[in-house]
Amino acid sequence: LVKAEDAGMFRIWHAVAEGPMPPAAKLGLLATGLSRHPRSPHLLHLQGKALRMAGRGREATAAFRAALSQEPPAD
Repeated sequence: LVKAEDAGMFRIWHAVAEGPMPPAAKLGLLATGLSRHPRSPHLLHLQGKALRMAGRGREATAAFRAALSQEPPAD
């Protein structure tokens, strides 16, 4: 069973991961998603990728480290 809040996070993840948009647009969507799910390793990972694409390497590294520090979701 998928919770409505999880479905919303998945929609943001999918839009950012698969959508043809510039890094700034991806970062805007990720800011919305991370405001609701600040510990989501999936969104943090995508944030790192978008920051790296935007030339913001130090911030990207911090986002990647934050993603790796989260507990994996329970199966």
